[in-house]
Amino acid sequence: MANRNDLVNFLRHYGPIPASDNMYDELIQSEVARHNIDPVIHIEPARLSEVIANFEQDNPNSTILTGTAGDGKTYHCRRVWEQFGGDADEWQQGKKIVEIELENSSLKLVIIKDLSELTEDEKAHWIPLVSASLAGENTEQVFLIAANDGQLLASWRDWAEATGGNAINVFKTIENMLVENIASGDELQLNLFNLSRLDASKHFDDLIEQIVEHPLWEQCQREQLLNQDGELKCPIEINRQLLRNTDGTSLFRSRIISLLKLASANRMHLPIRDLLLLCVNIILGDRKQNRILLTCTTAKNRANRDEYRFTNPYANVFGANLKPRHRQQYQIFTVLESFGIGRETDNKFDNLLIYGKY
Repeated sequence: MANRNDLVNFLRHYGPIPASDNMYDELIQSEVARHNIDPVIHIEPARLSEVIANFEQDNPNSTILTGTAGDGKTYHCRRVWEQFGGDADEWQQGKKIVEIELENSSLKLVIIKDLSELTEDEKAHWIPLVSASLAGENTEQVFLIAANDGQLLASWRDWAEATGGNAINVFKTIENMLVENIASGDELQLNLFNLSRLDASKHFDDLIEQIVEHPLWEQCQREQLLNQDGELKCPIEINRQLLRNTDGTSLFRSRIISLLKLASANRMHLPIRDLLLLCVNIILGDRKQNRILLTCTTAKNRANRDEYRFTNPYANVFGANLKPRHRQQYQIFTVLESFGIGRETDNKFDNLLIYGKY
C-alpha cells in the first residue's frame, strides 16, 4: 500500500468524520485544489441548465432552489455565479450575498447563498425586494435564492403576516408552488425548483463509478497492494474492487442500488451528500478503536495484522463502524437500517439452518 494517496485523503472529507462540515461546497472546493483531484467527482446538477438559460434571457425570472441539506443548492448557485463571470475567490470569501450584472437583461443578479443564514434585519431588507421582483415591481434586480423548504416558508410567512396586503398573496402562491411541486406559473415571475426530487439509486451508481474508476488510484504501487501469493491485501483496494463492474455487474453494488430504489419508492429522500458519505464509508470504513475511516497508513496496519474484520464493506454499508448514537445522525444509515437487513429472516431458512434438509 502506498504511504499516501491524494484521492483517499480527499474522500475522507465526505465520510462520517467529526469535521463533517468539510462536506459543504465552499470547503470541498479548497480540498479539490489542495489534493489535485482531477477529474472532480460530481453529479451533473439537476436544474443547472434551466437556471442558467433563465438568467440568459432578456427578461429572466427570479429563481428559488429548495430541498434538504446536501441536495446541491449551494453548488447550483456557485456554478451560476461562475457562468456569468463571477470571481471564484470572491465566492470563497464567505459572503452571504453576492451580486453580478447580467449583460442580456441589464439586471443585477443577487445570489442569496442560504436564506437561513440571514439575520432578521437582513431578511427584513431583502425579502421585500425579492417579493417586488416576483410581482414585476422591481425592475433593477433579479434573484437566485437557496433555501430549505421550512426556512423558506417560515421566513416568508413572518414577513407577509407583518406586511399584509399583496404580501399575503405572494406567500400563498409560493407555498402552493412548493406543496404542489409547481416549477413556474403566471402569478409570479418565479421559477421554483425542488432539488429533492432525484433518483438516489442512479446518483449512487454514478458517484460510485466515478470514485472506484478514478485515475488517482494509480498512485497506489501495485506491489504494495498484493501479498506474496499475488492476492490483494490492501483493505481499501479490496473494498474498491467489490464495487467495480469489472466482470459484468458487481452483485454487491447492484444490491445496494436495489435498496436505494426501495427507499425511493417509500419516499425516503436521500440527498447527494448522504450518497457520497455512503460511497466513502463502504470503501474506507474502519471500526477498530473508533477510527471510523481508513488512511493509507491504517490500511497497511490492518493488512499486516490480518484485521479485515474491522474493514468489512458489508458492515460499512450500514454504518457498523460508527457508534449507535453517531450512526443515527446520518439519514443514509437510518434509512438502510430500517430495512432490517440481518435482523429479519424467513421461517423456511430458519428451519433449514436449525434442522437441516427434511
